[in-house]
Amino acid sequence: MAANSSDEPVLEELDRAECMKLLSGGSIGRVAFDDGEGPTVVPVNYAVEGDSVIFRTSASGG
Repeated sequence: MAANSSDEPVLEELDRAECMKLLSGGSIGRVAFDDGEGPTVVPVNYAVEGDSVIFRTSASGG
């Protein structure tokens, strides 16, 4: 996010290349999704491999 003249947060759209560049520098993040009752955000360990972001999931949620 970038600040404008009133110091209010402004969302900035990133292209795929910029997203992949930023993701490749880390290994821990968050995935957000709608679980049917509203937004849910969970932490994940991830890896960037080629043009893909890979993370492990579990059906049990644990």
